[in-house]
Amino acid sequence: MTGKTGNKSIVHVKLTNPTVKRAENYVKMVGMGDILGCTLIGPAGMGKTHLVRQTLDDMDIPYEIYGGHISLAECYEYMFENSDKLIFFDDVSQVINKTEIMELLKQALNTSAHSRILNYRSKNVLTANCPAKFEFTGRVIFAFNAMDKSNPNVKAIMDRAPMVELKFNRKEIVDAMYLIAAGDTGGLMEHEKMIVTREIDNHTDITMDVSFRKQMIAFNVFKSFKKIYGEGGDEWKSQVKSLFGKKKRTWIYTMLENSVGKGKLKRIELAKIIAVSKDMSLRTAQRRIKEAIEMEEIFENKLKGGDLSIKAFKVVK
Repeated sequence: MTGKTGNKSIVHVKLTNPTVKRAENYVKMVGMGDILGCTLIGPAGMGKTHLVRQTLDDMDIPYEIYGGHISLAECYEYMFENSDKLIFFDDVSQVINKTEIMELLKQALNTSAHSRILNYRSKNVLTANCPAKFEFTGRVIFAFNAMDKSNPNVKAIMDRAPMVELKFNRKEIVDAMYLIAAGDTGGLMEHEKMIVTREIDNHTDITMDVSFRKQMIAFNVFKSFKKIYGEGGDEWKSQVKSLFGKKKRTWIYTMLENSVGKGKLKRIELAKIIAVSKDMSLRTAQRRIKEAIEMEEIFENKLKGGDLSIKAFKVVK
């Protein structure tokens, strides 16, 4: 599939946190040809595909997008067919789960090579018009929901195609959902979309799988139940709630809750507890606490400097 995007039926809300900005910058660098590739990792249904496509479209950079299953021979042939183009592999898990494909991609993104020659020597596998070797002069962008960063081959690809992990806190996601509800999408009236979004907001928390994609499914659930049961019913609520599952608690949340319940604890004290129980350094424990605060798994009272709680602190004005 060749870019550009043209789907006007979906409202895309641009999130502007630092991870999104870094992702946009990497995509621009690949688009301009300053680096050979980049890798985006992030939650499903939160706009990775749109970020890549919209950024390249805004730059008027042509690209080819591939999604779905791919074998080694198919990957080789696809890269031959698009050997001088920018290829966007959109959540194609095989490219980081099959050693042979990763070896192929490592050579395709080899910045130290004078020329990036790809080879395929198995007989009677390739189509008649595909050569056993060719020079790849294009660039590659990857987008995945998750990847095994400890895999040496994956690390080698990330060295050639720098990785940025997209992270969103709950407030960003929910605020964007309300903006989407106010837009011209979803096949419902604005007040109906607001009712559905408010139900999602009230039911979910940071430990649950909340995404824009699921919000759109929730709109469709409401629309279907409206057809079946008529106006004003509440039958849709349990169906929408089931989309997002049940609340889960992270170990750091549980550790803080077990220590002080709904009270508060100094940040350094929690760090000490984590360091001892998890057998990690105090510095690493502090980093884990910082990540948990950023993701709003736990909360910090900045007005008093360092108190932590499982509940958000009320700001006194």
